[in-house]
Amino acid sequence: MEPLTESEEDRLRLTLSLIAKEADREATAQAAHRNRRRVLTGMLIAAAVAISMGLAVTGDPSSTAGRPGPGGDGKLTTAGAIACSRVIAEGDVVSVRDAPQPDRVILTFHVKDWLKPAHGAQQVDLNVVDPAKDGLLKRWQPGEHVLIVVETDRDNHVNTYRGGTIAERRAELEPALPKALGMKCSNRADS
Repeated sequence: MEPLTESEEDRLRLTLSLIAKEADREATAQAAHRNRRRVLTGMLIAAAVAISMGLAVTGDPSSTAGRPGPGGDGKLTTAGAIACSRVIAEGDVVSVRDAPQPDRVILTFHVKDWLKPAHGAQQVDLNVVDPAKDGLLKRWQPGEHVLIVVETDRDNHVNTYRGGTIAERRAELEPALPKALGMKCSNRADS
């Protein structure tokens, strides 16, 4: 088995952190919910393993598993991931500062290439989840060149691609952009 890339390690750490948080939250629940907690924890662990191996999501190992896709098989396609994103852009981090809300930051980003939307301002301020809030991921650094995927769900972490993973991710995203134009995000229960 090949060693994980930095991006894959970040995603695995985030996934395991989310599992730990869910397990802690569920541990304080009433005894009647114990069986549900075991099932949920088992599902989260299976999802974490699948995500870390890049199997849970067709074409997008950084997205959350279990979202219904067009085939109804629980997998989110790359086009589906695009549909569930509000910003996909490549560029340079200008600054990162604390937002007024807890566990959030304002990411000031100089966009060199917009993927979604197709066009936008050259510099944007994005109010997003602080990647370092759990101590498992590192914050962006000014001057750092990254590809970011900001999901429509404001409570999800920004998927960040660095170095060689930028070209790999773009090679997956760009062909799926036309198909994603007509799609609705299907990752919410109300969709």
